[in-house]
Amino acid sequence: MTQLGDLDLGAHLHPDPLQWLRSRQDEDRRLIIVVDDDPTGTQTTAGASIVTSTDADDIEWLVQQQTDLNFVLTNSRAMNVTNARDVNRQIGRLAADAAARHRRPLDLVSRCDSTLRGHFPTEPVALAEGANRPNAVIVFVPFFFEAGRITVDGVHYVVDAGRLIPVADTAFARDAAFGYNTSELTRWVSEKFHNAVQPDDVVRCTLRTIRVGGPSGVADVLQGCPDGSVVVVDSADYRDARVVIAGLRRAQASSDRYVLRTAASALPGLAGLEPAAPVLPPRAANNHGGLVVVGSHVPLTTRQLDKLTATRRTTHLEIDAAELVQGASTAASTVAERAVKLIAQGRSVTVSTSRTRLDGRDPVATASLVADGVCRSVDSIVDRIRPSYVVTKGGITSHRLATEVLGIRRGRVHGPIVPGVPVWVSDVGARWPGLTTVVFPGNVGGDDTLAEVVQLLEERR
Repeated sequence: MTQLGDLDLGAHLHPDPLQWLRSRQDEDRRLIIVVDDDPTGTQTTAGASIVTSTDADDIEWLVQQQTDLNFVLTNSRAMNVTNARDVNRQIGRLAADAAARHRRPLDLVSRCDSTLRGHFPTEPVALAEGANRPNAVIVFVPFFFEAGRITVDGVHYVVDAGRLIPVADTAFARDAAFGYNTSELTRWVSEKFHNAVQPDDVVRCTLRTIRVGGPSGVADVLQGCPDGSVVVVDSADYRDARVVIAGLRRAQASSDRYVLRTAASALPGLAGLEPAAPVLPPRAANNHGGLVVVGSHVPLTTRQLDKLTATRRTTHLEIDAAELVQGASTAASTVAERAVKLIAQGRSVTVSTSRTRLDGRDPVATASLVADGVCRSVDSIVDRIRPSYVVTKGGITSHRLATEVLGIRRGRVHGPIVPGVPVWVSDVGARWPGLTTVVFPGNVGGDDTLAEVVQLLEERR
């Protein structure tokens, strides 16, 4: 197995453009709209504004906040391809209208999973179409440093304990809805275009271009891209990502034809910001127990759940996923009753679905049925009691709980509680305004990270 230290990445030959990017954002006041396909892309930011609705009024609210980064959370990873296309077109149109109304240049960003799952190319293409950029160049940067997701020589890796694992060799590539067969991004793009685009047609922006050529070298690559093409970008550290953004800013001086498809670590550089450092969560508003809800079924989440359960910091209550798919509600109701009693006694609770994989069904429909049952159970809990905090594990689960159960329509990002795990604070209008909500991605952290997050929250009670 190749080790990260075995790679010859080359030295950076140009200054870090961070301060230049900050100055440019202060001067240009670009409206940066990040359309997030699940609610976890805020994980490298602090102070960003978020909305969970695609109404024109909410897009306008984002603009009025004057924050550098602005997130529209769609949950489109849980949608079918038609609905994902429609919602991205709508946001593209509303964002372009808002930018024109406020006379601000617009960055359109389709935030994606760093392990390559999601509706590609549907989402960035639809976003561009909605904003009247039909020939947009898609700049694809699936870089997420905090979780060890890097791209070197066009190959996307997961770094695990220093080992370089091609992403196609991980469980993420076997995702029932968004699986794939290759770690080479040019071939991955071709696969997702169903071979309508050939690997040789995909443009590469290599580490050599980034580290030797610097922002000017990146700008040359972007400006040379044919209309409607895709450029896949190497990145192994934050400085690489910032050089890419600096090159994008130079290219945008002659054309605004670019739409970004990026994971979370490329986002701070758009505003000339450092990635947000971990911060302590706000202190709890009461002495009730907390509520942890685990919906993600990736192997990492299962190991994290086992580690949390072993600490005995929370009482683990499990709902049978098979019952939820069959439409039964008894198990969910029983769990809710027990959870309310425990939380009222000051004891924290973990609610999860059973870990058995449910095969033989449409995976998106199955996930939706399971999420329906989890939401019913959690809705019954928070309708009767305010937990001291809520942790939601898994992007699809997190979005539905945040919007349908907790009623979060607008809010702000407090910052990451640990690297890659954001904390939100809900705005007025939510079911429990000011509630600390931790949005924990299904594919982030080590085996002990969920237990560490719960310990930090328990210490703030």
